[in-house]
Amino acid sequence: MHYIKLVDDEPLDYNIRQLKRDHPNVSFPAVISDEILAEYDTYPVTPVARPPSTNDTKSIQEGVPELISGSWNQVWVVTPKTPAEIQEEADRHPSTISKIQLVRYLDQRELWVGVRSALQSTGSAWEEFTIMPHLPFNDLVTDVIFNTLGYDDNQKKALFRTVPLDFESRNLEF
Repeated sequence: MHYIKLVDDEPLDYNIRQLKRDHPNVSFPAVISDEILAEYDTYPVTPVARPPSTNDTKSIQEGVPELISGSWNQVWVVTPKTPAEIQEEADRHPSTISKIQLVRYLDQRELWVGVRSALQSTGSAWEEFTIMPHLPFNDLVTDVIFNTLGYDDNQKKALFRTVPLDFESRNLEF
């Protein structure tokens, strides 16, 4: 559970351990009620689900809890990323991946046959896959590949950082 303590009408992060340390001569019950907490200007914060990340141009940060209808609630602040933040994130994960290296990576892990079958079953994704030397991060082909693998966006980003981009071969057949 997350708590705040009001100091000069400003909510500050706080916890039960701090409350007990700040009041060493008070014998608190094992379960401290909201009423007792309020006597010490301490209040529970109601968690609010983090909003989904809609794209890579917005930043989501936890804000200062707000008092809404008598209850302190967690707040999420969504702000546009600066061009520098967008560039820094782009530098951390490439926007394309070498098709050859990806196939070798998947083949070494005995995953290529299943992925190839999924791509072939889509028709258009397979056609696109066969003509592209590099695969974009956000694309029908990579969506099919990573959905087949059950990878989320973080795993996908990690793989894009792992598989090198500098290898090309014109002789590998798919």
